[in-house]
Amino acid sequence: MYGEKWGRRVNTDEFRNIVKDYIRSVNGIIKLIIEFLDVIYTESKYIRVPHRQYFIISNDCDKIIIGDLHGDSDTLYGIIFRENILYELDKEDLVLIFLGDYIDRGISQVETLATVYMLKVLYPEKVVILRGNHEPDPMLIPHPHDFPEELVLRYGSAWKAIYFAILGTFQKLPLIAHVPGEALLLHGGVPSRVWNAKSFEEGFSLLTPILDDEVIEDILWSDPLEANIIVQPSFRGAGKIFGARLTWKALRLAKVRMIIRGHEAIEGFKLNHRNRVVTLFTSKAPAYGFSKVAYLRIDDSITPKKIKNYIRWI
Repeated sequence: MYGEKWGRRVNTDEFRNIVKDYIRSVNGIIKLIIEFLDVIYTESKYIRVPHRQYFIISNDCDKIIIGDLHGDSDTLYGIIFRENILYELDKEDLVLIFLGDYIDRGISQVETLATVYMLKVLYPEKVVILRGNHEPDPMLIPHPHDFPEELVLRYGSAWKAIYFAILGTFQKLPLIAHVPGEALLLHGGVPSRVWNAKSFEEGFSLLTPILDDEVIEDILWSDPLEANIIVQPSFRGAGKIFGARLTWKALRLAKVRMIIRGHEAIEGFKLNHRNRVVTLFTSKAPAYGFSKVAYLRIDDSITPKKIKNYIRWI
């Protein structure tokens, strides 16, 4: 674990300084990218990788789940400190899961992304990093997308090489984490093809080596709505709005109790579809103006009725 990498245990402040040392130079951030790519598909007794964009997480461990960060490294380090994550991940009963959107809109985007990647490097068997719509496909860039501007300020003329190297890592991030019997975790929403699917694998395009483009877009961009619909076009211009009927179909196919997602800028969390869809938001970036945000710490006793008991505010 992290003690083996540096020859000693480090506290949260020391860990943050190590990350800052990595991102201080072009060579440092490239080194981190290479180390991250080396471990991204690591399997363990807690994390299985049956499809490179679909991870299965054991239901025999606690899970800390963090929503959109959007360049808010202070909140991320607040959670690392509060939950004693650098120690807890050394135990065998915790998995740390990120729901996507590490960059754009915040004031410390490179540091936030590098911290998330470093946690995966140090704990490849305990950390799952899902992709958000702000970890974009080059053909579907969100707006605003100011991450390149931070790279220019930090790295000058080298920014473009670093940007495309990081974009390459985004294409390798998984889209779905599945905790059998408990929860389905993703960034945005349920693919519309689930409605006519006969299996979870069919509905989420897991029967082919590469996920269908429409499924990827729906997972990264869609949002729930309290309406008697299956799906309808989204105001975002990408993805869809999905109703409770599609949620219930997805839950039956995946054999889980709830869907846990990010994607929407809200003060902490919200519940949809009779508490079956939980939305988390974990960024206090100035662009949003929230004074408090939320994350989850769950175990195998979680149910939709109890979900509020697992919300942790910061």
